[in-house]
Amino acid sequence: INPTLEAGGGGWSANFSSPLIRLNGFDFLGRRNVAFNTQYLLSHVFFLAGESCISLNFSLSFLPPHGLSLQVRHLVASNSEPPAPLPGDEDGTRAEHLDKALLDVTLNGCFIKHNYHPPSYGDYLSEVWVIPARALRRGSNSLVWQYLRGSTTHYWIQSIRLYADTLPA
Repeated sequence: INPTLEAGGGGWSANFSSPLIRLNGFDFLGRRNVAFNTQYLLSHVFFLAGESCISLNFSLSFLPPHGLSLQVRHLVASNSEPPAPLPGDEDGTRAEHLDKALLDVTLNGCFIKHNYHPPSYGDYLSEVWVIPARALRRGSNSLVWQYLRGSTTHYWIQSIRLYADTLPA
């Protein structure tokens, strides 16, 4: 069993809350057009749509039968403009925000999120996504975050955690 992988805990993490990204378990970090900024509670910002990306590599000595969970804490910057009301929305409860950040998140070339628009507008959001076992491979694995063309505002990332909910008996 991989000593960095424990059911419900352990795993791999990347903390983006300081200029030096702190990695735990990941054996490589690549980044392009992603920079540290003290705004929004200390994070790294993806600022160039179609060009900004990060990649994190990790190794598996076995394949978790139920895949992995990927927890991310992130934020979509919000301009000061109020959301645009949708037709038929007299009380403004269904307003549509015009700011968006579009992401592709892949593991070994398999989409975890495709053209994903995180539902965050100026506040941090923690989400947990499922990584299916079919996306994993024994040995080296590569997790890639791409900030896509068509994004109209910046995307901020504060932390990533990759872990197994259950392990083989």
